[in-house]
This record gives sequence, structure tokens and C-alpha cells, in this order.
Amino acid sequence: MAWNIKYYGEWKDFDGNSNRLEILTEKTVTAKEINVNSFVIDYPGIDLFGEQAVYGCGAKIGIMSESKLFYLGELYTIEPKGLQVRHYLNSSLNYIGYLDTEQYTDDFSQRINYNIELTSNNGFAVLDRIKMADEYNQVLTGVHRAVDVIKMALIKLSIDFNNIYIGLSTSLEGGLPSNETILHKLFVKSGNYIDEKGNVMSSREVINEILVPLSARMYIQGNDIFIVDINELANESLTLKSFSFESLLYGETIVINNSNDIDTRLGGYSLSMQPGVSKVAVKFNKYVYELPRDFEFNFDNKVSEITRTNEDEINFIEKEYTAQEGIVLSDSKLISLTDTSQADKIDYFIRSSGSTIPSYDPSIPFDVPVSFTVHTGIYPVSSKNHIKLGFKMMIEDLDNINKEYNVQALYYRINYRFRLGDKIFFNNSVANKSWETQTLVDEQGTPYSATSITHYPQYSIDINKYYDAHNYNTEGLFAKLNNDESANEQLTSIDGDDELLIEFIIPQPIQLFRGSGEYWGADKNLRIRVKDIQVTIMAEDEWGNLYGIDNTDDEYGGNIDANYINDLKIETKHGTDLEDNSRGGFIIKLSGSYTDSDFATNNRLVNLNSLIGGVHWNN
Repeated sequence: MAWNIKYYGEWKDFDGNSNRLEILTEKTVTAKEINVNSFVIDYPGIDLFGEQAVYGCGAKIGIMSESKLFYLGELYTIEPKGLQVRHYLNSSLNYIGYLDTEQYTDDFSQRINYNIELTSNNGFAVLDRIKMADEYNQVLTGVHRAVDVIKMALIKLSIDFNNIYIGLSTSLEGGLPSNETILHKLFVKSGNYIDEKGNVMSSREVINEILVPLSARMYIQGNDIFIVDINELANESLTLKSFSFESLLYGETIVINNSNDIDTRLGGYSLSMQPGVSKVAVKFNKYVYELPRDFEFNFDNKVSEITRTNEDEINFIEKEYTAQEGIVLSDSKLISLTDTSQADKIDYFIRSSGSTIPSYDPSIPFDVPVSFTVHTGIYPVSSKNHIKLGFKMMIEDLDNINKEYNVQALYYRINYRFRLGDKIFFNNSVANKSWETQTLVDEQGTPYSATSITHYPQYSIDINKYYDAHNYNTEGLFAKLNNDESANEQLTSIDGDDELLIEFIIPQPIQLFRGSGEYWGADKNLRIRVKDIQVTIMAEDEWGNLYGIDNTDDEYGGNIDANYINDLKIETKHGTDLEDNSRGGFIIKLSGSYTDSDFATNNRLVNLNSLIGGVHWNN
């Protein structure tokens, strides 16, 4: 983004310093000199023990208007980043921000050469107006380092900052590399920044919610970003690590012991001192997944509409819809079915005609076409918890739509599997319940993947009737989020940075097995319906029983200074807990043993359990 000087003014202050003010635009303009009557930067006080982490500042600018409303058409706009302001002190950048163009005030009772006052902010106020997004302005998804998310938010300002100075005393057990900080080791799930109604947090809120639990404060001084925690700010010295804003590469470590130099690093910011505190209580997990989490797809864009009739001469209006976000359809369709005799009775479901695979072989080709895939939006990390799948299914007869009747047959089953990146959850006696990338080989040497299988009830099957999958397969609907139950893969848990996908593989032709090579349904027009897909996060008690996780806040407690008696309580929207229910928990990447597994040693993401140092938590 190229900025061009629209207006500029130069002057000497009472101390003899050279000052230059520039107002810039992205438009092609010819620079014009203006008379600057005043320029004052207003720095707020930094509250060491408050719940605000991001501290902006502003500037008041007085300029001379040559005639009535001379600047109205030039300096008023509804674009919050329309005009940039830069102030140089002795040729060094002292202030950079944006003109508050929506707050233009002009006392035009004086006709010529009168003073008007403008205000600007150093960008943090603009971040209140900009939704959090990735570097391509797309909705942020997946798992990211905290420092990368902070940078993604700051680049929305379109300001070429020089460096980020970080002074955080909080660390991990075992310490941190000299060229990193806790922000380089903490990871976050981006789903935390979208609330239950789909509203995306502002960029400033995101930064605030990352820094508040660490008792850190952010401010801008000159063209540099500073992130310093309350321990450092309250000390008589500052230890700061510098990182290039562009590359985030480490530069140097600076230790400042002189109080005047510390004041220089703070710029015009002052510290708002309160009575010291002895411990901090941080309450997390404001945004959690609904449990069980239901996946409701949008039935908005209609493709076609037909009428079907059954033997009772009841008409049904069938509508097909295009695939929506959250589901990928292969041999399947999104359908709504309305009973014309009961207009308010509408059934919404996914219909599959099936893929050409062996209908009753649990070992199917690894790369078999998937009937449809559900993108859950959940990014589980390695843990001792389980995910549970639930759904309803039906064998439907299109030539006798919604007319229930019974067939004597042994069973019918469909295949489904959990996927995380290139790993599939194998759940049979061959694979010993594990997440693996490898494919198994059958007796003919053909690669295949083991899937979970759900049976319809044996011996007597109702057609055109929904069955709850959980009633007929309690084992295959669960997947543990590590490989502790595997005989061969215990040392390798899940990576933790992939979205959970649920793949349904419907056998074709759709027929019911009656035994001795006999099948029913070859002369029927059969399809499979699936609806009410849901995922639940399950924890395991000391006896091995699974239970659903409650949607409760999780609280961490830690000490700051034992000499004080007052408590500091912080509530943050940045959710985290030991369970995988949180959408935006603090996460760390590590190798070796941790609380997520009894055996895993691979490099993986896990939920943060504790911090030490400046603000140290123990869950």
C-alpha cells in the first residue's frame, strides 16, 4: 500500500526540536504545505491490574483554515483508514496513526484564517472497527501461534511497523529458548474468535483476549510495538526481546536498568498503580461448543423440485439444494421432503445413492470415493478424551416414499470414519484402535482402510423408518484423541492441527443381506438417508466410563507476589480447559510426555496445563 503526502507542516518547538507533520492518502495528489498551530499527543495511563491489555493513544492537531469550510471535503470521510498521520521529531518517526475523519469539526463563524482542531488515533481505535481475519482477509480458521495471530491483527492497520519488543516473564516448565517468548510457544484455536451467533471479534478484541490472561500490556511507541507484562512494568528494569515485525525473526535482547531509559521506552504512557496483588485467578472458556454439537446445513439454494407419491396416494414435495459450507457431497444430495397432507411436517436430510464398494466388507479400499464429508469445524488436540458421533439413518424406498413396511433380513450396514488430516481412526481388531496414516493390506495385497460400521437391527428391518445409529453400534461411534489404546502406535498421538472430518461411505448397490448369498432390494429403488449428525466430546472417569463434558468455565489460579494480600481476578473470552470442548484454548506444541497421553512422545499440540514465571497457573 503506497501512501502519498497530501498535506505537511513544519515548525520548531520551544526546545528547538524540528517537527514535521504529514497527512497522507493512497490517492495520487500534490503535496500542499499547511500551517500547524498545535500538535499534542495524548497518552493514557496503563493500568497494571486492569482487564484492558491494548492501550492506544491519540493526537490533537490544530491547523489554520484559509477560508470557510476549506478542509471539509478534504479531511472528512467515513473510511477509518482514509488518511494517515505521521509526526517526525528531529527526523525520527515519533507518532503514526489515522485521522479521525468521521469527527471533523469546523467553527466556520470566522470566515478566513481561523483554527480548526483535528484528532487522530494511533491505530488501535481503528482495530475496534475491523473484524479479525487472516492475512488474505478471509475468515481465520485452524490453529495458529499466538504471536502470529497478534501480527495478523496488527497488519490490518496497514502500518509498516519496525519491531515488536516483548518483555514477558511468564514461561513454560523447562524454560524457553533465548530467541523466543511465551507468545511463540502458545497456540490458539481461531474458532474462539467467533461467537455462538457467528459474529467475528474485532482485531483489537482478539489481541486483548490473548494478552489479558498473561497480564500483558500492548502499546505503540514511535514505529514499534511493545508487549510487556505487569511484572516487567512494575520492576525497576525492563528486559525486552526485539523481533522484526515483518519476519518475526529475533533481533536482540535489551536490558534497561536506568529509570530515564525506561520512561523513554514507555514514551508518554504513565503507569496507573494500584495496591499490589498476591495471586491471580483467571477464568476461561467463555465460548464453548454446544454439546452435543449438531451440524445443521443451510437449505437455501434450491436446485429442483418434484412430487413423489406412495401407495397410500399421499403426495410429497421433494426439493434438492446445492451443497453448503460444512459439507462436501459426492454421490449425495441435500433434500427436503414435505408431506402435503401435513404442510408443517418437513424432513431435512442427506440422501446417498451409494459408492461402488463391497457392501458387507468392513475393509474397504483406502481411497474409495466418499459419499459425503462433514467438516465439523472442530480442531481437536491430543488428549485423553474421546469424540462421539451420533446420527440417524434410514433405508428409503423412492417408489413408496415414507410408507413404512418391514423386511425379513439379517442386516444392512453403512461405513463411516473419522479423519484428521492424513490420519484415519482405525477401529477394529486388526488395527487396535489408533489414528494411522498407513493403509492395511488384505489377502490379495489390496490396500484398504478399516472403518466403523453401523448395523441396522438384525432379522427384521423397517424400510422408510429412521434408526438411531447409537442403538446399533456403541463401539464404533467413539474415537479416543490419542493412541494410548493402540498396540503399536502408542508413542505417536494426533498432531492436533487438523480439522475433524467425518466421512460417510455408503455401499452400492443398496441391498439387505439375508444370508447364504441372498440379498433383498435388487428390484427396489433404494437410497440411504442420514440426518441429525452430531459430535460430543467425552471425558473418561477413573473407572473407564465416558461422560459428556459440561459447558462450564474453567479457572486457573497462580501466584504473583506472596507479599501482597489482595487478589486479582480476570475473566477472559479466551477459552481454555482440560477438555477439548473449548473453541479457543491456549495450546502448546511439544514432544515428550505430557498430560494428554501416558505414552506419546511425538511432536504435537496439546492443551496447556500450566505456566510458570510471571503469571503461573496450575489447573
